[in-house]
Amino acid sequence: MLGYLRDQSDPAFEVIIVDGPSDDGTRELLQHHADEVKLAYNPERNLSKSRNLGIELADGEVVAFIDDDALPFNDWIANILAEYNARPLTTAGLGGPAYYAGTFWFQAEDNGINRFAEAKVNIASNQIGQDGWFRYNTGTNATFATLALREHGGFDEQFDYYLDESEVCFRLQQAGLLIGYAPDVVVRHEFAQSHNRQGRLNYNWFTICKNTAYFIAAYSSLKGEALKMHIEQRMQLERIDGFDKALAEGHLTADDHARYVDAVRKGAAQGLSDAMHYPRRRPLKPAPGRFRPYAVEFQAPVAASEKSRLHVCIISREFPPFVAGGGVGTLYYHLASELLMMGHRVTAIVPGGELNIFKQGNMRVHFTPQAAVEVTGADGGFGRNIAWSVTAMARLAAVHEQDPVDIVDSALWDSEALAVALLPAHRRPKVVVRLVTPYALASQINGWQPDPATAALFMGAERALIAAADAVVPISESIAQSVEKTYGLHRDARWHLVPCGIAYWPFFDVNQGYNEFPELERLPAAVLASGRIVLFVGRLERRKGVDLILDAAPEILRSDPAAHIVLAGRDVEGWADRPLAAELQGRVHFVGEVDNGTREKLLARAWCLLFPSRYESFGLVPLEAFVHGVPVVAARAGAIPEVVQDGQSGLVFESESSLELSRCVMSLLVDPALRERLSAGARRRVRELGSRQSAVRSVQLYRNLLR
Repeated sequence: MLGYLRDQSDPAFEVIIVDGPSDDGTRELLQHHADEVKLAYNPERNLSKSRNLGIELADGEVVAFIDDDALPFNDWIANILAEYNARPLTTAGLGGPAYYAGTFWFQAEDNGINRFAEAKVNIASNQIGQDGWFRYNTGTNATFATLALREHGGFDEQFDYYLDESEVCFRLQQAGLLIGYAPDVVVRHEFAQSHNRQGRLNYNWFTICKNTAYFIAAYSSLKGEALKMHIEQRMQLERIDGFDKALAEGHLTADDHARYVDAVRKGAAQGLSDAMHYPRRRPLKPAPGRFRPYAVEFQAPVAASEKSRLHVCIISREFPPFVAGGGVGTLYYHLASELLMMGHRVTAIVPGGELNIFKQGNMRVHFTPQAAVEVTGADGGFGRNIAWSVTAMARLAAVHEQDPVDIVDSALWDSEALAVALLPAHRRPKVVVRLVTPYALASQINGWQPDPATAALFMGAERALIAAADAVVPISESIAQSVEKTYGLHRDARWHLVPCGIAYWPFFDVNQGYNEFPELERLPAAVLASGRIVLFVGRLERRKGVDLILDAAPEILRSDPAAHIVLAGRDVEGWADRPLAAELQGRVHFVGEVDNGTREKLLARAWCLLFPSRYESFGLVPLEAFVHGVPVVAARAGAIPEVVQDGQSGLVFESESSLELSRCVMSLLVDPALRERLSAGARRRVRELGSRQSAVRSVQLYRNLLR
């Protein structure tokens, strides 16, 4: 978060951090920033007390709250200040949307609450002020006029978690002040694990229900038995009925069900008792009178105005989470995320069964049915590629007519932007092609044997796309050399190396849980608890080096009796069905293809990651391991050594050598100090190859093309 705050387009802000409390090294980390931020410490787990401590240190006219697991868009501060300057002086607060972790859709936009603590997420704005509905802002993106907060007692410290921001918004509106909603004040919410939020159903139900009952008792005007009956009915309808259903469907154990129901009932009773002491507010201390501007670096090209805001169109058959895919999809997911955060507009053109347009903030996804385009005499695969390229061109034309596109960005694979690139340059946007594994090299690596005419079509399309593009972007030095060698090309001024990048923080699905693996029934719990997981993640195929792992497995497992080898991924060649030697049984585990949430949890528990691929144009999986500080044992092949620095973030072995692979893994298993040193290097490396750095270089290239 602090790194993204450095990229704000408006430097008129200070940063206040309240550690309330932590036991993960946060307090020690914050001491390194003590000369540039204001720090406070709250010994209690109470969000409202922490917010009040922050207000007391604030010397600005506006207090903006953001969680430590959220990231501000580059124009967050600028848009907050612009909104307050444009609104009536009676505006006491405003907030905006938050993108949900790992997606391009909002967690919530405009929200409503009434005096019974009933909420409407994404309420229609015209309902605010009608029928008892008041606006509240999401806590991770809520701002307030400092004077209004101080005059009305800040946050009620009853609300240690849940309804804290809702109650203060409700109370300010009850006092006749305005709470606004601003769609351009945007953050991303990554949902880190907390003691209040452990998984899909594992929340702090005691506190949630305690504060719900307190709110209802304070504001509903209900009294006595009527109040008690209303709360009991609400707890049953909104909480216990859901637990009953989860129990019946097998999503909840009987013990957990009993524990949650008990927490709900005890919490509601405590809230009613606490309400007898309403309100639990206190006088706030005066501000220190020393505004401390944060050190903004402006490393990212900022879209501070409509004139500088780019419209980038990505053409890709892979674009998670909308269209599943591999490395190309991952590349464009992270690029699009960063472009949005930098203030630009992004449109993605992807395949779809019927024409449909997804809209959220500055993100558009056009699901586009492929047109029936006949390519006479061509291979079916090539014909489908050309049909999709023409389809994407037609959809781009429609987009461009409504909202002019500045840049088209697409990968070399499948030549998806070929039809666009072949248009006269003055009749189309600038085209950027990202060099990934070319068809000729993929054929060689995978053992394909296309007839010469078919190969000539695929290769000719890739050559034509490279020749027509306004910019050619190798994602690694290795792939640049491979394309030059394979196609007999020579780099010119259009070529610009921009490595891939990913977010350097972990992604966890809050609805799936953080510590449990119900989806891995075939993996014994003892393996996950062993702390010695040697992990492979990817397609199970010879090209990815699965055979080398199995050849090295006996030596690896003999070196450490606690070690286990886990292979997670789609088994496209039937490796899991092959017999294992007796000494490997029970210690080599094939768990099949896993979803992103499970993948992250496996990476977080791995001792090291194996990446023995025989070729990679970049290699994003090592970066995903680096996010968790997991060293990587990788083959010296393709671009892999550009990602995994030997002896710094991992160990690199000679490709095809299972003996060297086993020795590298064994050295990590027997030498924890080596593993710790490489772990620190892994965390540094993923920041060096972060998605923000990749996007910054991309935007610089885009701007140069448009001059």
